[in-house]
Amino acid sequence: MVSQDSVTALDFFGSVKSWGRLVYDHIIIVSIVSLLGVLFMFPVLTIGPVCLAAVITVSRSVQQRTERDSISDRKLTRIFLSEIRANFRRGLLFSALILVSLTVTIVYFTLALASDSFVFWVGAAFGFYTLLAVVLLMFRTGYVLARTTEDTGTIDAALDGISVAKRAPGYTAIQYLFAGLVMIVMIALPVFGMVLLIGSLALLEITAYETIMHDGVSPFLDGEGDTETEE
Repeated sequence: MVSQDSVTALDFFGSVKSWGRLVYDHIIIVSIVSLLGVLFMFPVLTIGPVCLAAVITVSRSVQQRTERDSISDRKLTRIFLSEIRANFRRGLLFSALILVSLTVTIVYFTLALASDSFVFWVGAAFGFYTLLAVVLLMFRTGYVLARTTEDTGTIDAALDGISVAKRAPGYTAIQYLFAGLVMIVMIALPVFGMVLLIGSLALLEITAYETIMHDGVSPFLDGEGDTETEE
């Protein structure tokens, strides 16, 4: 395992394997949370609360399964809905930021297509990368909130998330690019995106955070926690 003091950009490629295992081991949780997320993401103002709730729900559900405590689909749905209500005001900030960055991206992309101007293409690219940064910060903030037992504010949780990213800038940069690739692929394949996107991004964030701050996600993988205990 990597330690939190020696995480590099290359370590991310090892994290992708762990992330894939997490998605596979918890595919039911990923699918249910993703479908519920798509369902409650309209109107658009609920994007922030929904994504915060998704990370918190996935985190707690995976933890329960790791502890051999089964979680039913109905209970998972109740947790998700309760977390949307609990984090509604916190998530509105991210909803606003996403709407602004998405609008900028669409406007510049439309102008770039119409005029084929290099300046507008740069503006569209800037808007998209800003949108991606906001989305990743939103998921990071959600996981920070999931881990804390205190009444932490949105700004404080976001700042904590940024400080985690600063511990491993190279690793975070690769995570940023990989998350963008996952989003593009899932959006291009909407059938898969509906049942995988939100939940898989939540697990990607959990994988990245645990790799940077601790020793990875082995405790969350089926079968590996017992192995470590026996050792």
